[in-house]
Amino acid sequence: MRAVITVLSVTILLFMLFYVFGPDPAQIMAGPKAPAEVVENLREQFGLNRPLHIQLGTHLKDMLSFNLGKSLVSKEPVIDIFKQRAGPSLSLVLPAFVMSFLISLFFAFLSAYFVNRILDRTILMMCVITMSVSSLVFIIFGQFVLAYHFGWFEISGYEDGFIERWPYLALPILLYVVMSLGGDIRIYRSVILEQIKQDYMLVARSKGLTEWAVATKHLLKNMMIPVVTLVVIQIPFLVLGSLLLEKFFGIPGLGDLMLNAINSGDFPIVKAMVFFGAVFLEGGNILSDILYAYLDPRIQLSSLAKGQSA
Repeated sequence: MRAVITVLSVTILLFMLFYVFGPDPAQIMAGPKAPAEVVENLREQFGLNRPLHIQLGTHLKDMLSFNLGKSLVSKEPVIDIFKQRAGPSLSLVLPAFVMSFLISLFFAFLSAYFVNRILDRTILMMCVITMSVSSLVFIIFGQFVLAYHFGWFEISGYEDGFIERWPYLALPILLYVVMSLGGDIRIYRSVILEQIKQDYMLVARSKGLTEWAVATKHLLKNMMIPVVTLVVIQIPFLVLGSLLLEKFFGIPGLGDLMLNAINSGDFPIVKAMVFFGAVFLEGGNILSDILYAYLDPRIQLSSLAKGQSA
């Protein structure tokens, strides 16, 4: 119920921003120097001269049925543009996200099990450094030093072929992982340290289990609920991809599309991106509830639903 209310609220807010308080879409489509009769014809064509409550009903119907209209710039259907741009974005963020998650979890375990020792302090120092350096510095360093100077990677570009795209995606994926590690390692480390202090860890060790068995059979399972929460929160950002990486490396994904739409005033694209962000956010919340019930049988989906509706 909460998911439906959230998506409806975002949809109504989008209508208010773009059709009530925002600039005239007909004027934008016609251009700043278009005659008044041309602007009026566009208002008639797109129903912008109808009463607001009728426009709101049409807007809700179109958005909830994914009839997202056409781009003001390319005149193509927005849904077709999204289909074209989703592939490059997912090719970048999915491998980078999975690699970042696994590497972060590995170093978080090392840091937690060697807490307050040299290895732990070294890992934490590297986390602070990566979190302190701007993303632009990483990108410029990667393009100038690793790609241009040493020639290890492609500087920018993208190919549609499944094999041909990876030379262009290798450096952006590497930079995505490096930029994500600092914050993720520190969060996962805190979760692991909190779980290590629990009584069930002492009981497992008292049974004579090895540290590997304790970590894989007990610690890993019990720490997954907070980890799932952190991972699911990042799902909406996977839709947009990494804005800076796509822009700097010439990857024609959803992030690049979003920036271009904002710069050109292509409101149907911006509106659709915000709407999809809300949909994916609520979809992530529902997925996390299902995973909670799977990971911990004591958690019931019915109780989660009541908590959300309260």
